[in-house]
Amino acid sequence: MPRFAVLVPLVLQLAACTPHLAAPDAPWRDKTGVELDLGPYIVALDDGRFAVVVDDPALKRPPRLFWWIGRDEDHREVTASRRDDLWVAVLDPPPGARVHYRVRAGGRSVGPFAFKAGERRGSSFRFAVYGDTRTRHIVNWEVVKGLSRERIDFAVHTGDLVSFGVQEREWRRFFAIQRPLMVKAPLFPMMGNHDVSKLGHFRRFFLADLASGGRRYYARDWGNLRLVVMDDEEEFREGSAQYRFIDAALAEAAARQMLIVLAMHEPPYSSGDHGSNLTMRRTIEPLVRRHGVELVVSGHDHNYERVKPVFGVTYVVTGSAGAPIHPVHPQSFTAKVRLEPHYVLVDVEKRGLTLRAINLKGHTFDSCVIPPNPPLNPAGAAEP
Repeated sequence: MPRFAVLVPLVLQLAACTPHLAAPDAPWRDKTGVELDLGPYIVALDDGRFAVVVDDPALKRPPRLFWWIGRDEDHREVTASRRDDLWVAVLDPPPGARVHYRVRAGGRSVGPFAFKAGERRGSSFRFAVYGDTRTRHIVNWEVVKGLSRERIDFAVHTGDLVSFGVQEREWRRFFAIQRPLMVKAPLFPMMGNHDVSKLGHFRRFFLADLASGGRRYYARDWGNLRLVVMDDEEEFREGSAQYRFIDAALAEAAARQMLIVLAMHEPPYSSGDHGSNLTMRRTIEPLVRRHGVELVVSGHDHNYERVKPVFGVTYVVTGSAGAPIHPVHPQSFTAKVRLEPHYVLVDVEKRGLTLRAINLKGHTFDSCVIPPNPPLNPAGAAEP
């Protein structure tokens, strides 16, 4: 089929599904019922604890966090401390608990909100993936509204949270737009090329010093799932510190017979405008095959694409949550492409993963079942 024959319906699809863009600041202001300049938002730490972050220039005293499991009258109180010019309150709920909380700041009470504090192994749950929020803030707002209606434990952002990582006002606007989601679900982000800044805004806002030893690559366990997040902007090839970390995190998850999701910003397989990052592919493909990774997610290209399984691994590009849509030229490895704003839901169960891609109308335009992908050399097996 000629290439233009594929592109024409995709362009028509985009025109029909992209909402009208209005002035960039108005829609989310004063609609969440939160009067703080920043937050509250949740950060999952690497030791099983959680942090609630807030900020407001009017605050003269440390905010107080009240949290409880079950009844409000049984609440505990945590006084926030200052970290990198943000107010941070750390709590340590038991795994799998549903935590309710509210923030008392500057004479105002914000909340109550609730979030899930992880899952016990063997439990079923759902998480979301989206990315490249960047410039079209109305589109991003519509995606967040859709996500905030979903029952998810957490969300994964595939990078390029903002357009100019050096500008703090962009980060604060990002958090203002994400607020309906981030008050109730921790966000696991990765560094995109647009997020880079010597001022370290990504590290500061996501508490990297507290959450991941200062690194922007990390691993998190949630029930029977291990999520491993890479940092494209730091050396990741074989022999590097990041490569050793990723290899070890995947090997440990495989030995524990966990389901595994690996995430990075630039896609190993893509028919979008940027195309496949072949250095990334050469680096991670042997790892994901050897350790039995089920799903690899990325952004960078501003479209949706699901790749036909490669050695049992499903690759998905999801980068249409606010960045300008670009053309796609489907390749032999393409299973499904779509040009419209969207997010992805992943249901995690013992028997594997079920993936659904959702547009702004709430319609599922792609779905697939991803079975467990056994590692090439399971723990205890002899080397070939």
